[in-house]
Amino acid sequence: MPILAIGLGLLTSGCGGSPAPADRLTIAVEADPASLDPRFGTDQASARVYQLVYNGLVRIDRNLRVSPDLAEAWEAPDPRTLVLRLRAGVRFHDGRPLSSADVRYTLESIIDPATGSPRRADFEAIERVETPDARTVVLRLSRPFAPLLANLNVGLVGIIPADASLDHRRHPVGTGPFHFVSRRRDEDVWLEANGDYWQGAPAFRQLRLKVVPTETGRALELLKGSVDVVVNDLPPALVERFVDDPRFVVLTSASNRYAYLGFNFEDPLVSRLPVRQALAQAVDIRALVRHHLYGRARPATGLLAPLLWGYHDPGPIYPHDPQAAARRLEQAGFPDPDGEGPKPRFTLQYKCSTSETSLALATILQEQLRAVGIDLDIRSYEWATFYDDIVHGRFQVFSLRWTSILDPDVMRLRLHSQMAPPHGFNRGRYRNAELDRLLDDGVAETDPAHRAALYARAQELVARELPYLSLWHEDNVAVLSSRVRGFELVPTAEFWTFASVRLETSGPQRASLPARIAAGATGVPEPRRRAAAAAGRP
Repeated sequence: MPILAIGLGLLTSGCGGSPAPADRLTIAVEADPASLDPRFGTDQASARVYQLVYNGLVRIDRNLRVSPDLAEAWEAPDPRTLVLRLRAGVRFHDGRPLSSADVRYTLESIIDPATGSPRRADFEAIERVETPDARTVVLRLSRPFAPLLANLNVGLVGIIPADASLDHRRHPVGTGPFHFVSRRRDEDVWLEANGDYWQGAPAFRQLRLKVVPTETGRALELLKGSVDVVVNDLPPALVERFVDDPRFVVLTSASNRYAYLGFNFEDPLVSRLPVRQALAQAVDIRALVRHHLYGRARPATGLLAPLLWGYHDPGPIYPHDPQAAARRLEQAGFPDPDGEGPKPRFTLQYKCSTSETSLALATILQEQLRAVGIDLDIRSYEWATFYDDIVHGRFQVFSLRWTSILDPDVMRLRLHSQMAPPHGFNRGRYRNAELDRLLDDGVAETDPAHRAALYARAQELVARELPYLSLWHEDNVAVLSSRVRGFELVPTAEFWTFASVRLETSGPQRASLPARIAAGATGVPEPRRRAAAAAGRP
C-alpha cells in the first residue's frame, strides 16, 4: 500500500500526544537549509531561516509592494543612483549597532566574483557602494537596473555585520526577530526571540524549525501536537483531513509560486521544439489541478502569477490535445513503432524528489505521456541529491517550483543565456538571442509602461518556445494548531510573519471561527473558501 494511503488511514483514526510547550512554536519543514549564510542559500528551506534571523533593506509587503525594513527611506536622484537612509537604533544579535558599513560589506561580498555567491546576478549592476555617513548608503550603478530596489528584500539579501571573522554558515548573526541558537543537520534549527528587536520582541521565547522529510510524517506530527504549523508542505489530500478538525485552522491565499517541468537544452531530444510542444499538448494541466491538487491552484501561462506586476496572458498556445501531440511527434520523425502496442516512440528520464506529492505527480504524468507514445522513466531521489543534480545540469526532464518570484526580471535570472549556474538559475542552459535582448532591455527600462510592454513580448516568446512547461500557481495553504494566534498568510508565504504570532496557553480547546478571525488569523479560512467557490465567488 502506498505511504500516502497508510498515512491517510492513520489520520482518520487520530493521534494523541503531549501538549506543546507554552513558549515554543514548532514549524515542520520539508528539508534542511542548504546554507545559513544569506549570501549563498537559494533553496526555500534556507530562505525561511533568513526571513526569521535577518532583515533586508526593504520588505515585500502583503500587497506585494516594496516597503521599508532596515532602510526607512530611499530616493533615486538619477537612473544610476539609489540613496538609502538606514533606521537609527537597530542592533545585530551580538549587540553591535547596524551601520552603512555593514550594508556595504554585505553587498560587496555578494558582487565580488571571488565569493561565488549565486545572488551576484541580482546586484551585478552595482558599480560601487558609498557610505558618506553611518546611516546613509549610496549605490552607484553601471547602468539603469529597474529591479534593484525590490531585490534588496530579505529573501535575496539579509544584511550581515562587517566582520569577515564571522562564519554565518555555522552561526548566523542578523538583526531579525529571532537569533540563532543551534542546528542539527537534517533534524532542526533552533531560534530564540530577539528581546531587543527594533520592531518589538516576539511574544514567545523559542522557535524550532523541525525537519520532517515526509508529508505523512508532517501531518502526523501536527496531530500528535509536536508540531504547531505547516506552511505549503502538505499535499492537498492530507490538508483535507484538517479542514473540519476543531483542533486546527486551515488558511489559504493566492500565491506567486510557480510549478513547472524543466528541460535540459544540451540534450538532443528535449532541446527539439516539436518534442516540447507535444509534451505541452499531452499533459492535461486542468485535470491535474482539479484532481491532483483538489482545485487549490490555477493553471500557469508562464513564470508570473496574475497577482504580480508585469503579468501578461499570452493565451492558450498549446491547449491540451493528445491527438495533436501524437501527430506532431509523427511529423517530427518519431513514429509509433507498434501503433497502440506497448512500444514507445522514445523514453524520457524524469527526475523528482521522493515526496509523496512529487511521486504522485510523476505517476500521473507517466500515464498522460504514455497515451501519446512517450515512456517516462521516473527517477526519484532524496531532496539534497535531487537538488544537486538539478543545479549541476544532471537531468533530462525534472519538476520543481519557484517560490520567490516578485519582479519580471525573474525571467532574466532563469532564462537568459548568460545565467547558467553558477552565474544565475538557467539550469536548463536555454539559449535564445531574441529573449536575451528583451530581458536586457527590460532590466534597463525605468518607465513602467515601456517595461511592461517588453515583458509582455518576453512572456509570449516564452509561451511559444517552452523553455519550461508551465504547470500551475498553487495556492498557499497553512495548517495551524488552534493555539497559534495572529498568523498572517501573505502571498509570498514568507516566515517573517511569525514574529507577530502569539501562542494561546489557556488549554487545548479550539476557539470558534469568528473568535479566531477576531484574534487575527489572516488568510481565507478553508470552509469559507469552499463555500465561496461553490457559489462561484473568488
